[in-house]
Amino acid sequence: EEGGLRKSEAVQPSLFLETLGAVRKKKSILGIPVTVNQELTTYAEALEMLRTLEAEGVTSLSLKYNGWDASSVEGKPASKLSVLSQLGGKKDFQSLLEYCGGRGIGFYPDEELLLLRQFGNGYSSFFNSAKTVSGNPAVTYRYNMATRFKDEDGKTRLLEVSCLEKLTGKLI
Repeated sequence: EEGGLRKSEAVQPSLFLETLGAVRKKKSILGIPVTVNQELTTYAEALEMLRTLEAEGVTSLSLKYNGWDASSVEGKPASKLSVLSQLGGKKDFQSLLEYCGGRGIGFYPDEELLLLRQFGNGYSSFFNSAKTVSGNPAVTYRYNMATRFKDEDGKTRLLEVSCLEKLTGKLI
């Protein structure tokens, strides 16, 4: 009974739900290849998931929402936060925010700030990329698990740390 661990009070386990709102997908429109946003989980569907879980007795919830805004889906630096209309628009996003806030549900809309697939919105892929020792832009690749070859479409660049303060200042 001296020292050591004490028996804790009954703690309710938490459920951390992570959803993916939209992704970029190559599609053929009239024979022309284009890249479009493909919705996976709308704001209304995320809200319905939370309601269903609460109805089943889950009391402690958190929701992480990936791919919820245009910049993060396109892989560009965010110049401003804007919800995707394909996922339900501002009204449905606001409903989700209010529901989470009113129920004490942790809501974490995810925004990628360092790994970028494209540049734009005032940022250059050469001048604003982190550099390697040789002075070339730092690049990371996704690899195909079956062939172990680089997936050129999965190439991302690291944003220079000095740009991070400017970028986050725009978003806050």
